[in-house]
Amino acid sequence: MQLTQADWQQVERYYPHLQQRCIELQDQYQVNINLLLLAYYLDKQQLGLPLTCWQSLQQQTTQFESQLLTPFRQLRRQNKAVLSTIEYQQMLKLELVFERKLQTLISTWLEQQQTTSSTQNMDHYLAIFGLNRQQFPA
Repeated sequence: MQLTQADWQQVERYYPHLQQRCIELQDQYQVNINLLLLAYYLDKQQLGLPLTCWQSLQQQTTQFESQLLTPFRQLRRQNKAVLSTIEYQQMLKLELVFERKLQTLISTWLEQQQTTSSTQNMDHYLAIFGLNRQQFPA
């Protein structure tokens, strides 16, 4: 499966509408927002990936997140009160750079995967966390 920058731009277009719920799932269950929105996007495109692929993607993104993204996000959140607006915005921009790097890694991992015409990506991805589609009203 080939994901282009244009695909990721489409994926990111869902974020403003789903932002609050995405962040809640990220904070409560360690759901990866990139993967969650990707699953949503792929369902809309009727391109399916098997549960094992989602499990593998989650493992691989967890490693990247635990080493870089999560500690940086926590640092940003913990210091919001002492940072100027400009400094805080700079941290948000850098976090976005890390998110885009993760998107590149996800795209690389997906190059080896074959899709089906399934629309169960959200079900598969949320099941990894013991969640279901009803817990992600879109």
